[in-house]
Amino acid sequence: MIIKSVDLKSFRSYTRFHIDLDPVMNIIIGKNGIGKTNILESLVMVSNTKSFRTSDDMMMIKSGEEYAFIEVGTPKDKLKVIITKEGKFLYLNNNPIRKTSDFIGKLNVILFKPNDLELFDDTPKSRRKLIDVELGKISREYLNDMVLYTKLLKDKNNLLKNQDVDRLYLETIESRMVDPIINIITLRSEMIDFINTKISDYYQKLSGTDITIRIDYHKSSDNTLEAVKEMIDRSRERDLMYQYTTNGPQKEDYSFYFDENEISGYASQGQRRMCMIAFKLAIADYIKNKTRTEPVLLLDDIMSELDIENRSRLFEVLPSNIQTIITSTDLDNIKIKDKYKVFKLRKEATDDK
Repeated sequence: MIIKSVDLKSFRSYTRFHIDLDPVMNIIIGKNGIGKTNILESLVMVSNTKSFRTSDDMMMIKSGEEYAFIEVGTPKDKLKVIITKEGKFLYLNNNPIRKTSDFIGKLNVILFKPNDLELFDDTPKSRRKLIDVELGKISREYLNDMVLYTKLLKDKNNLLKNQDVDRLYLETIESRMVDPIINIITLRSEMIDFINTKISDYYQKLSGTDITIRIDYHKSSDNTLEAVKEMIDRSRERDLMYQYTTNGPQKEDYSFYFDENEISGYASQGQRRMCMIAFKLAIADYIKNKTRTEPVLLLDDIMSELDIENRSRLFEVLPSNIQTIITSTDLDNIKIKDKYKVFKLRKEATDDK
């Protein structure tokens, strides 16, 4: 998958913006605050219809304007997102798309951003969200199962809040939960197992060490019919006591290990950065393996806190068959062996480029 062009109107700091991208390597240079990350945000918005910076779509509309416009051109399609006060509108080749699930994944991007390093110390919900977003972009089945399970979970929790719970109705809801739970656990397991075959190799190449990285997936149950039913049955009395669902995919977590030590509270900031980059590269491999198409790699402020050797290793490791877009404040100490395209943003670029 390749992005040929990006057009923005009234998006964040940009009144109008246009860029034609190289099919392999692109570096966007500019001072902090000039709008580099805004460009990457627009691509993530087209990829999964949500920003990685805000849950309020109105924040992406330039101050004083009525709407924000994003159009991404690929060799095959034109993908368009228009954000207004009335809502968000999606178009594929100028044809309106009514269901978000029909749009998600048409453009597949993998984003590294500096605050990704917080993931290791963050809540289980944040770690689940990262995996769920990536799986949802490549598997319609996973997206549908998550939607169904979330609805059933809400129904069950509302029922559990009643003083006199209808047990027959409760067990009916729980029986409908079984299949989506099996599928969610199966696909999460498959993704983590694949990543674990790749992540150490990437980390070792990036860091020049022989340190191993591993992710443990803390499942709520094995992914068999019998195991899921047993988990639900075993949790029922506790659910009734606490008046909410105490076990299931919504409670699962992932732990990252660094040579058998948990990364949280152990690895240095530089090591964490390298581990997160390795993790994102492994996700890119997983997407390619499942979809037979390469995602676009977005690396926001990737150079900060990397020394010259690590910067050099990074460019050696980046796959040459995946389009990459990097933002940076400068090109100092960057040695790239292959062809690349540089875009220098200036203050006036936020008005027209």
